[in-house]
Amino acid sequence: MKKNPKKLVFALIISLVVFATLACSGKPKTTATKYSLNVGRRSDSNSVDPIIDTAGQEHLFEKYGLSVNFVGLPKSSLLNSVAVGKIDASYLSILYNLNLGANGEDVILFAGTMSGGQGVLAHKKVADEVKDPANWKGRTIAGQIGGTGEMVIKSVLNREYKYVLDTDYKYKSFETDAETITACAKGGADVIIVSNNFVDAAIQQGFVYLFPLTDLEDDFVCCRQMANGTHFKNNREAYLAWMKTVISAYKIYKTEPARVTKTLEKLSGQTESWLYDFIYNLDKNQRRFYSPDPNYNGVKLYYDTMINLGYIETERELPEFFDISLYAQALREVIEEYPDEQIYKDLWAYFVTHNDQYPNFKQDYPETL
Repeated sequence: MKKNPKKLVFALIISLVVFATLACSGKPKTTATKYSLNVGRRSDSNSVDPIIDTAGQEHLFEKYGLSVNFVGLPKSSLLNSVAVGKIDASYLSILYNLNLGANGEDVILFAGTMSGGQGVLAHKKVADEVKDPANWKGRTIAGQIGGTGEMVIKSVLNREYKYVLDTDYKYKSFETDAETITACAKGGADVIIVSNNFVDAAIQQGFVYLFPLTDLEDDFVCCRQMANGTHFKNNREAYLAWMKTVISAYKIYKTEPARVTKTLEKLSGQTESWLYDFIYNLDKNQRRFYSPDPNYNGVKLYYDTMINLGYIETERELPEFFDISLYAQALREVIEEYPDEQIYKDLWAYFVTHNDQYPNFKQDYPETL
């Protein structure tokens, strides 16, 4: 049977339209997979990171030729799994990351995740008196053991007010925020520090909200990204692809909140409105913000506080297991790829401000690109 040439032309046009539609469907352009990483995330928590988890859920890593396998592990084994090389990286508690590095384990801290996100409250009987930390002398303060809140409080009280722990004030430590609230509700502490999602629960138990912890220390840090040191050295290109993707996802986090909350709804098991408050509403999330920047300056403050308070005994200097060069390289390459995107240039300005205590920083990193 002779084929109709008009039908053949029409079919060809339809095929081209379909191809063009798929090409513009919003999925990231991909390259052949060159690298792979096994990255640990907590299996015993539904908490999310809006930058990393958005990149993972939307398969953005493929653009830079990276295959990422997210491995769910409980907190108790997640970080040690990085140290012994069972997985390549994780993004979790700064306290345990620094402890591993201080003890000579094979780890490298190389990027950031989250800062802020904790509130300061007072027992209702003393709330008016302790609004000003200058009046915390002789008081009892409580919070989660080893948390950022504890480090910030102890550092600030010593630096700004010359208070000495156990002489000028007491500090009680608890395993969780819930335990802190329950144990102190009947007067066990004058001031408590809890994560943003426990502030309302504390108020319901009679505590009075004072201020976000960032009012005491604007540049305090929380979870960091950590890699196995050997893997990081031998597989740098894979980590570079990871970092470039995370930096690209930062733009989505900053500019497309509806997209982020919708993407993370299923993963977190939370509603989009809850996620919006948790991630974006600064009045409800205690000034929580997310950034892939390493923030060496803030981490050094934390590390020095751990040493000064006797949490760790070590001869290791922080730069021995802290690397900012990967992030700097990745950010430079993203800026070269998207020279008109101001958001990436703003990240570089933040990098210059928050990492300039790193050895040879001024020599190695210009103020502007």
